[in-house]
Amino acid sequence: MQVINNFLDNQEFFKIQQTISGDTFPWFIKSPGVFFHDLYNKEKNQLSPFISLIDSLNKKLEVSTLIDAQILMTIKTEKGQESEASNSLDIYDKTIKSILFMNTSNAHIDISGLDKIECVENRLLTLPANMAHFGTTQTNKLHNIVLTINYTL
Repeated sequence: MQVINNFLDNQEFFKIQQTISGDTFPWFIKSPGVFFHDLYNKEKNQLSPFISLIDSLNKKLEVSTLIDAQILMTIKTEKGQESEASNSLDIYDKTIKSILFMNTSNAHIDISGLDKIECVENRLLTLPANMAHFGTTQTNKLHNIVLTINYTL
């Protein structure tokens, strides 16, 4: 597991942030209070017209094969709520997951048995996709946005 602050240079980061915060960026309902946008999904053969937003991220991470990329937005809740655990069940899975936090809030990601990673703008969390983790909702900001990619090197 690795955490890197200020992962992207400001110009690249703000380009992504402004695009996904704009009035014309399409969001889809995942569940009450949770919205998503699939940039890429290899399994479903889906490719968003916004895929180029992550070109600099892919290059900096040295992505060899992109498996999926999704932007997730949660809406403020009165009390922090935990999501279901997320991880691949295959212990031999070599897939890597990187999560780029698009804004700062009091939401966080809990790595089962390890750490609690706070949501800080332009912070990148990288971990094996088969490492159990879950997120919590924020109570101090209107929304929390993360960009998640699964890939191999």
